[in-house]
Amino acid sequence: MRHERRRGPRRALKLSDRICHGVRTPIRRPPIVVEIDVEADDYCPTTWGRAAWQGVPLAFAAVGTVRDALAAMGHRARFAWGLRLDPQVAIGEGRPDYILSEFDDQVAAARFRGDSFGAHPHWYRLIDGAWVEDTTDPAWVQQCIGLSLETFRAGFGRTPTWIHFGESWMDQACFNRAVDEGIRLILTPEPGMNIDPMGLPGPFRGKYPTYPGRLRRPYWGSRRNFLRRGLQRRTLVVPRRPPRCFTPIAEGRRTRTAGYRTTRPHFASGSSRRAPTAEGNTSCLPCGRMSSATRPGPPTSWPISRGS
Repeated sequence: MRHERRRGPRRALKLSDRICHGVRTPIRRPPIVVEIDVEADDYCPTTWGRAAWQGVPLAFAAVGTVRDALAAMGHRARFAWGLRLDPQVAIGEGRPDYILSEFDDQVAAARFRGDSFGAHPHWYRLIDGAWVEDTTDPAWVQQCIGLSLETFRAGFGRTPTWIHFGESWMDQACFNRAVDEGIRLILTPEPGMNIDPMGLPGPFRGKYPTYPGRLRRPYWGSRRNFLRRGLQRRTLVVPRRPPRCFTPIAEGRRTRTAGYRTTRPHFASGSSRRAPTAEGNTSCLPCGRMSSATRPGPPTSWPISRGS
């Protein structure tokens, strides 16, 4: 006599749960994850206060319009916001949680709509009265990360689920710190994109890592080399694949990177900074580098080099 085993209803998993645990659940449409960095209008502001953050309310308003338009078509949209809570904000505004206090209404409304928030630390420090993004001092980099996470925990009562390191720069110490802090997703590497520090809008000290083009799927990074797969199962690196696009980083210079087709979840990043458009006006979502990454299958199926 055969006994049929009845399965109970499966709990619906969030996209982050599916990514972290490699759950292969059917997805009718590839989900699109849009991450927007909430930061001042200029990389190196000369004046602070509300006037330095004019792009932030515009970004929240623009995203709200997109959300409502998608809801009218029957699609529920939730977005991700990377918050600047680092020493540059603390020095300029007198407190690292300036965004949470000055734009508390917008943040509360976005949280009510189900949006996700993470940390987006940059490495700016004052050197001879000028802002310099300094990645040559490991202690300073760790201080920037620590202040961002401490401020985030004070504002949200928890550790951020994800982090996006500023200017797409990170090293092994950044990865290990994220693992130790219990951060589940790192949305930083952009495979195949080589950044020339001389073309950045602000002074930069340090050397950019070269992200191999083979990193096209989320993977468990190694504690020895975060660009390779490791044994730890706490923090997932989610590469963002930028397609061919213009970038306003360098005047008159075009950055081209090859895109590719995918039926997996897409990840996109943008910024609340305002930038001139062709008509000379300002747009609230400039510098958005559309990117995509694939959802991981079981660990044995990841085409990533083995590396803990």
